[in-house]
Amino acid sequence: MTRDGPCCVWCGREVWPRDRTADHLLPRSRGGRGGYENLVLACRPCNWNRRSQAASSYARAKLAAGDNPRLTALLEALDRLARSARREQRVYGERQRAALARV
Repeated sequence: MTRDGPCCVWCGREVWPRDRTADHLLPRSRGGRGGYENLVLACRPCNWNRRSQAASSYARAKLAAGDNPRLTALLEALDRLARSARREQRVYGERQRAALARV
């Protein structure tokens, strides 16, 4: 929360303490790990609904649904991921950041 703030990166709403989750930008099902660079603050409903959907696709879907994803925070998080020591995370961060920058 210190780094990401009190709001969900996907919907932009302030997250109640019982609904705070750490969402993996690169989902674990796709090879993502739980390190600092791969985690962002998300509310439980957004984390659950996103499942393993690509970060840029989910952000676009949230925009289309009328939500206010925190695009600046997501871009910063994807920049961190693009500097990861893990190749899978680095490549995902670079690709997703480029796709999200076009939104």
